[in-house]
Amino acid sequence: MEETNVSLSDLLKKSAKAICYFRNKKKQFPITSGMIEGNKVAERKTISELKEMRGTYKYKKFLIHYSFDEIQIEKSNDLILLEHKNITEGSIIEDWYIQYSILQTAVYRAFLELNPSKEYFTAKFFRKLGYNTNYIDINRYGKRLLFFT
Repeated sequence: MEETNVSLSDLLKKSAKAICYFRNKKKQFPITSGMIEGNKVAERKTISELKEMRGTYKYKKFLIHYSFDEIQIEKSNDLILLEHKNITEGSIIEDWYIQYSILQTAVYRAFLELNPSKEYFTAKFFRKLGYNTNYIDINRYGKRLLFFT
Protein backbone atom coordinates (compact mmCIF):
# COMPACT_ATOMS: atom_id res chain seq x y z
CA MET A 1 0.00 0.00 0.00
CA GLU A 2 1.40 3.36 -1.01
CA GLU A 3 1.83 5.93 1.75
CA THR A 4 -0.12 9.17 1.62
CA ASN A 5 1.65 12.25 2.92
CA VAL A 6 -0.48 14.94 4.53
CA SER A 7 0.71 18.17 6.08
CA LEU A 8 -1.09 18.82 9.38
CA SER A 9 -0.82 22.54 8.70
CA ASP A 10 -2.45 22.05 5.29
CA LEU A 11 -5.11 19.81 6.77
CA LEU A 12 -6.10 22.42 9.37
CA LYS A 13 -6.00 25.36 6.95
CA LYS A 14 -8.00 23.62 4.24
CA SER A 15 -10.51 22.29 6.74
CA ALA A 16 -10.99 25.82 8.08
CA LYS A 17 -11.43 27.12 4.52
CA ALA A 18 -14.06 24.47 3.77
CA ILE A 19 -15.95 25.32 6.96
CA CYS A 20 -15.85 29.05 6.19
CA TYR A 21 -17.01 28.40 2.62
CA PHE A 22 -20.04 26.43 3.85
CA ARG A 23 -20.85 29.08 6.46
CA ASN A 24 -20.50 31.97 4.01
CA LYS A 25 -22.75 30.19 1.48
CA LYS A 26 -25.21 29.36 4.29
CA LYS A 27 -24.90 25.65 3.54
CA GLN A 28 -24.89 22.84 6.08
CA PHE A 29 -22.72 19.76 6.24
CA PRO A 30 -24.97 16.71 6.06
CA ILE A 31 -25.92 15.09 9.37
CA THR A 32 -25.17 11.38 9.21
CA SER A 33 -26.77 8.48 11.04
CA GLY A 34 -23.39 7.93 12.73
CA MET A 35 -23.49 11.46 14.14
CA ILE A 36 -27.01 10.94 15.47
CA GLU A 37 -26.08 7.60 17.05
CA GLY A 38 -22.89 9.11 18.50
CA ASN A 39 -24.93 11.84 20.21
CA LYS A 40 -27.28 9.23 21.68
CA VAL A 41 -24.31 7.24 23.03
CA ALA A 42 -22.78 10.38 24.56
CA GLU A 43 -26.11 11.23 26.20
CA ARG A 44 -26.36 7.75 27.74
CA LYS A 45 -22.81 7.94 29.08
CA THR A 46 -23.23 11.41 30.63
CA ILE A 47 -23.93 11.65 34.36
CA SER A 48 -23.28 15.36 35.01
CA GLU A 49 -25.53 18.33 34.32
CA LEU A 50 -22.54 19.98 32.62
CA LYS A 51 -23.18 18.58 29.13
CA GLU A 52 -21.85 19.91 25.82
CA MET A 53 -19.88 22.66 27.51
CA ARG A 54 -18.55 25.03 24.88
CA GLY A 55 -15.37 27.04 25.02
CA THR A 56 -14.49 29.70 22.46
CA TYR A 57 -10.95 30.51 21.42
CA LYS A 58 -10.68 33.92 19.78
CA TYR A 59 -7.89 34.92 17.42
CA LYS A 60 -8.48 38.40 16.01
CA LYS A 61 -11.92 38.04 14.32
CA PHE A 62 -11.70 34.26 14.06
CA LEU A 63 -13.64 32.29 16.68
CA ILE A 64 -13.03 28.59 17.22
CA HIS A 65 -15.70 26.79 19.25
CA TYR A 66 -15.10 23.43 20.86
CA SER A 67 -17.32 21.49 23.25
CA PHE A 68 -16.59 18.95 25.90
CA ASP A 69 -19.30 16.29 25.97
CA GLU A 70 -19.26 16.42 29.75
CA ILE A 71 -17.49 18.12 32.64
CA GLN A 72 -17.56 16.39 36.02
CA ILE A 73 -16.54 18.10 39.26
CA GLU A 74 -14.74 15.70 41.58
CA LYS A 75 -14.89 15.84 45.40
CA SER A 76 -11.21 16.82 45.27
CA ASN A 77 -12.28 19.96 43.36
CA ASP A 78 -10.58 18.66 40.22
CA LEU A 79 -12.34 18.59 36.87
CA ILE A 80 -12.80 15.61 34.61
CA LEU A 81 -13.44 16.75 31.03
CA LEU A 82 -14.89 13.97 28.90
CA GLU A 83 -15.23 13.40 25.19
CA HIS A 84 -17.61 10.46 24.78
CA LYS A 85 -17.16 8.26 21.74
CA ASN A 86 -19.53 5.83 20.07
CA ILE A 87 -17.79 2.82 21.57
CA THR A 88 -19.97 0.14 23.09
CA GLU A 89 -19.12 -3.23 24.55
CA GLY A 90 -18.50 -5.77 21.81
CA SER A 91 -18.28 -3.22 19.00
CA ILE A 92 -15.46 -3.43 16.49
CA ILE A 93 -13.35 -0.29 16.72
CA GLU A 94 -11.17 0.69 13.79
CA ASP A 95 -7.65 1.97 14.52
CA TRP A 96 -8.36 5.26 12.74
CA TYR A 97 -11.23 5.97 15.15
CA ILE A 98 -8.99 5.51 18.19
CA GLN A 99 -6.26 7.62 16.59
CA TYR A 100 -8.76 10.33 15.66
CA SER A 101 -10.09 10.33 19.23
CA ILE A 102 -6.58 10.75 20.64
CA LEU A 103 -5.87 13.60 18.21
CA GLN A 104 -9.18 15.32 18.99
CA THR A 105 -8.50 15.03 22.72
CA ALA A 106 -5.00 16.48 22.25
CA VAL A 107 -6.35 19.46 20.27
CA TYR A 108 -9.06 20.08 22.88
CA ARG A 109 -6.41 19.93 25.60
CA ALA A 110 -4.32 22.51 23.72
CA PHE A 111 -7.29 24.87 23.47
CA LEU A 112 -8.08 24.27 27.13
CA GLU A 113 -4.59 25.49 28.06
CA LEU A 114 -4.13 28.24 25.43
CA ASN A 115 -7.55 29.82 25.69
CA PRO A 116 -7.38 32.89 27.94
CA SER A 117 -11.13 32.51 28.57
CA LYS A 118 -11.80 29.75 31.09
CA GLU A 119 -15.57 30.16 30.90
CA TYR A 120 -17.64 27.38 29.42
CA PHE A 121 -21.36 27.48 28.60
CA THR A 122 -23.83 24.92 27.33
CA ALA A 123 -23.42 24.89 23.55
CA LYS A 124 -26.07 26.80 21.60
CA PHE A 125 -27.09 23.76 19.51
CA PHE A 126 -27.71 21.85 22.74
CA ARG A 127 -29.83 24.64 24.24
CA LYS A 128 -31.94 24.61 21.05
CA LEU A 129 -32.73 20.97 21.85
CA GLY A 130 -34.31 22.14 25.13
CA TYR A 131 -31.41 21.60 27.53
CA ASN A 132 -30.72 24.04 30.35
CA THR A 133 -27.98 26.63 30.06
CA ASN A 134 -25.09 25.82 32.38
CA TYR A 135 -21.95 27.81 33.10
CA ILE A 136 -18.62 26.95 34.65
CA ASP A 137 -15.46 29.00 35.20
CA ILE A 138 -12.76 26.34 35.27
CA ASN A 139 -10.26 28.68 36.98
CA ARG A 140 -12.11 27.95 40.23
CA TYR A 141 -11.00 24.32 40.18
CA GLY A 142 -7.82 22.36 40.61
CA LYS A 143 -6.44 19.89 38.09
CA ARG A 144 -8.09 19.45 34.70
CA LEU A 145 -8.05 15.90 33.41
CA LEU A 146 -9.24 15.20 29.89
CA PHE A 147 -10.31 11.73 28.72
CA PHE A 148 -12.27 10.14 25.95
CA THR A 149 -14.54 7.24 26.81
